Amino acid sequence: MYRRHPWLRERSRVRPALGPGQLAGQEYLLSIMDGLGLPACEVVAAASSVAGYVDANAAAEAESVHLEQTTGQSNDAWWGQRSSFWYTYFDVESHPAMNRTWLAGGFDKPSAKQASDASEFGLDRLLDGIADRIGQVDK
Repeated sequence: MYRRHPWLRERSRVRPALGPGQLAGQEYLLSIMDGLGLPACEVVAAASSVAGYVDANAAAEAESVHLEQTTGQSNDAWWGQRSSFWYTYFDVESHPAMNRTWLAGGFDKPSAKQASDASEFGLDRLLDGIADRIGQVDK
């Protein structure tokens, strides 16, 4: 949706424009969650959590694409130009977890792949949590 309608990057996710598309999206999510056996308040919470997560990640991806298109510079190139920051200001003792993650290869993938992997990982964990909650309600 963000790819087809770049202007969505600028709309409020807190106070969205109401219309048929917004209602159809909400109906779709609620219809999926409604059959899971959760209490009504948890149906709304689960649907809102999934929608918020997906929307935030789609907005971040759209912003990334927009920045690359408008500046002509990839995100990896942008970060590459700031490599001197790490050599000048990064203090290993103040950031031990970041340093361990760096040394273990946690930041080795291109930024777009890191973002995609993080998005997929987070959505999987969110859905796993909802599935776990369904199992608790059934007991």
